[in-house]
Amino acid sequence: MNFSKVSIIGSGWSGLALARKLRKEGREVVVTSRSSARKEALAQEGIRLEVLDVLSDEFLQAITMVHSEVFEADLVIVTITPPKSDRVENAAQRGHEAIARQLRLHGVKQAVLLSSTGAYPNLNRDVFEDDAATIVSRHSGVSILALEEAYNGLPICIFRMGGLAGPGREPNRMYHRNGMITNSKSPVNVTWLRDILGVIGFLCDVGQMSGVYNLVDPELLTKEEFVRRYNSEPLISSLKFDNQLAEWKRVRSDRIMSFGYQFVS
Repeated sequence: MNFSKVSIIGSGWSGLALARKLRKEGREVVVTSRSSARKEALAQEGIRLEVLDVLSDEFLQAITMVHSEVFEADLVIVTITPPKSDRVENAAQRGHEAIARQLRLHGVKQAVLLSSTGAYPNLNRDVFEDDAATIVSRHSGVSILALEEAYNGLPICIFRMGGLAGPGREPNRMYHRNGMITNSKSPVNVTWLRDILGVIGFLCDVGQMSGVYNLVDPELLTKEEFVRRYNSEPLISSLKFDNQLAEWKRVRSDRIMSFGYQFVS
């Protein structure tokens, strides 16, 4: 399938980067935002912005097709995890259920969900896609697996990502708090922006994909190794490492690599 028209639900850090990459490849690109503030600026880059609030009453309650250019694309990429919200009960779950409902109603042929390795408990071992469990994350207050299950039955490819790093999310800011690196011998599960862009390009080349794939840098450094690599010597000298290995998980990306994806070095 030729994904000549791509929609991206969410115009945040990864969404905008994907939009720019896909537009440079000559694809027609639409991104969503709750605000029209960046509409003119993005239009100058050839990217159309559609105002769409997936937590609005209108969208959450729609049981028929919402007439939106977003769902008329060859490929729809969902880059958001709707947050907990005072205005909507169970916002994250209901937001994803509403998006999935519209994907079904519009008969979207290919969708992608950028998800999270928060689907895995700390099992103190290597973890693979089948190790996901219905656990409530202490960070988001939701179960990542439950959010993913809203898309069951759809032609969707789910990429589970670790800690995000790249331009705008520099790795030198990660893992140290108040001068201490805790659990410093535990593995770092990091996903670089270059691989988010790379795997979507890979999917566009393949044509259609489905299933769940981990998208975590296979180098799998420890926290200490990661911090030492991506910080300047003056800062490293001021840090303390606890040399502990408490609860941990090492997220393996063997499945996507066996499918043919090569991580960008």
